Amino acid sequence: MWILESEGDFLEGKRVWLRPGNKYLFGRAREDGVRHAIANKTISRKHLLIDVSPVKPGDGSHIHAKSEITVTDLGSKLGTKVDGERIDGSLKLKGEDHELQLGRYEHMLCIKWHPIVLSFSFSSKELRARDPLARVRSRLEDLDIKTIIPYVVDQTTHVVQSKRNTAKGLQALVNAKHIVQDTYVDALVYAATPSDLDSPGSLCPLEADFDSAWPDPAEHLPPPGKETTQRPKEAFAPNPARLSIFEGFIFVFGDATQMENLADALTNGQGKVLLYQIEDGVTTAEEFAEFMRDAAGIKGLGSQRDSPGGVVHVRYRAKGRHEEWSLELSKQIALLTGQRVIEQSEFLDAILGNDAAPLCQPLLEEADSSDHANAEPTPQPPQGTPSSETVAIADSQPLEEASQPLARKSKPRVRGFVSKMKTFDDGFDINSIPMHAPPGNSAMSPPPMEIEPASAQESQAQSLNEEEDVVSSLLPGSAAMKRRRAETVRQSVDKEATQPKEESPRKPKRQKLDVLEAARQHREAEEDAERQRRVAEEASLQNSLQEVDIEKLKGLAIVEEMDIKPRNVDTEETRWDDRWNGRKNFKKFRRKGDPSQPRYRIQTVIVPLEEVTRKDFGVGDHYWVGDSHRSTEAVVADSPSEPAITQSGTVASRSQSLARTDSEAAAPRTQKRLREEREDSDSDDELRFRFRRRR
Repeated sequence: MWILESEGDFLEGKRVWLRPGNKYLFGRAREDGVRHAIANKTISRKHLLIDVSPVKPGDGSHIHAKSEITVTDLGSKLGTKVDGERIDGSLKLKGEDHELQLGRYEHMLCIKWHPIVLSFSFSSKELRARDPLARVRSRLEDLDIKTIIPYVVDQTTHVVQSKRNTAKGLQALVNAKHIVQDTYVDALVYAATPSDLDSPGSLCPLEADFDSAWPDPAEHLPPPGKETTQRPKEAFAPNPARLSIFEGFIFVFGDATQMENLADALTNGQGKVLLYQIEDGVTTAEEFAEFMRDAAGIKGLGSQRDSPGGVVHVRYRAKGRHEEWSLELSKQIALLTGQRVIEQSEFLDAILGNDAAPLCQPLLEEADSSDHANAEPTPQPPQGTPSSETVAIADSQPLEEASQPLARKSKPRVRGFVSKMKTFDDGFDINSIPMHAPPGNSAMSPPPMEIEPASAQESQAQSLNEEEDVVSSLLPGSAAMKRRRAETVRQSVDKEATQPKEESPRKPKRQKLDVLEAARQHREAEEDAERQRRVAEEASLQNSLQEVDIEKLKGLAIVEEMDIKPRNVDTEETRWDDRWNGRKNFKKFRRKGDPSQPRYRIQTVIVPLEEVTRKDFGVGDHYWVGDSHRSTEAVVADSPSEPAITQSGTVASRSQSLARTDSEAAAPRTQKRLREEREDSDSDDELRFRFRRRR
């Protein structure tokens, strides 16, 4: 993004954004398209033009690509200098920082390249998409903002992620960069949108004041998660002092994938990472502890180390059936090395606090700190209780497991509770409790047990009391809760025994609701309310009209009389009717002889005529005319008494029958008449002669 700044008065000490695709005209007065006016006599009215080219397609993913910017001197009197050299015409700026001098204006105009690179942290499901950045690139590419997936040191300015504790987020915090969520993209687009979209010369907030309109990353932090310590949003601000936070630390991992995810963040903080690949069910704690001792060298591990830093083991968590085995392995490593094992989630708190010392703490110091935190002294546990180091690890285990995210999302497995303290023995023997025989002498009941002497019962009760005292001393809070619960139960039982039982009144049966009746009542209530509202409005309107003076209202109107020019009635327009005035001429009539109206000439269209094809099947016209071989007379009669019809008469009869047929076809025929015609017709020719029936 190109930023313009100047110490002159025309920008009022602000920095402005030069938007790609826009042109910025500089002159002495704000006129004729001049956006930035500099009140100086040595500057021409139209002095300088800065043209920023649009972003090329695909440059949104190239972090080193910049939009081209061209400076043009518009024939000013005293000219323009770019980086101390006077230009003649146009000049394309090649570098990232330039100074412009207009005429003899004492203040320089500085144009600087301000890169904004957003690195997105996607989940594995989102990364499987064809182009995960397609949506954000379409919104930010035209603004000259770069969007990429990997984190590039010294180039990435913001990391966009949905959680606070991610590998890219830790690397951004170490390198003094911002971490934001997806709403930051929406804020950038809003800040780059002009205030008036209809006006082509409208400026967006970034073009008016870049620093005040740029979104605050602290307002778009990802939501808090399961961090061990919840810190305020001010702690996520960039801090250059974190660049050496892990100096002197060596972090040993048991999983290659875990090391690859955190290696960049730890090495950017001047830390070192080592890998000792753990084989599930095979690697022993002694082998891993020996590897850590070799890495520590003469400086030692745990309490043996007197210098800051140290060798730290990041907990390894196996999957599936080896999960419990991996947790037990970490405990054994902590006992052998004399220092605690850290979780991956603890890096965020160390980076935000800029203190990595809590990551490498001896195990004895952790146990001592937990002892001083207790208000009551803890008695010595009975034989079989693990040492203080083991108790410290067991107490810290649930917190570390709660802060550790799940390795994969799968179906939950139902697993019974397994105690972390397998070697704990409080001396309690369940077999020492005597069995209680049920009352009654049934045939199926077992034989009664022998009653122990009083001395044996007293000793057994005494042993039980001693065991209860030991448990109460180990868990004083639990014993107190049991006593309070027993006292509450006893008081409630006594209260119920003293008070007589009162029969609770029966609840009345709920009547059935008539839906139709309820709807009718609701409708009537709404109609009454609407009727009352109308009556109130009419009453208020009448009251308001009573106070109005009609005569005063008449004086407010201004009436002007205008003479209408009479219509010119010529001799040729005698057909005009006054009723046509004001009507639209839908049929496009025009007055005769009106030169303003276009004249349409009538064109003659010649339509060719074709001879009708004569009938070439059956008995045609050639049968009746033009045949000299036939007799000149054709008798078509039913009896000798009727006159014969000649050939000429036949032609006449044919024309008459055709005329009659056409007239009959024009008139509607009934089904009965058509049926009679079909029955009476015995000829196949077109004349359709009708013969008389014999009597």
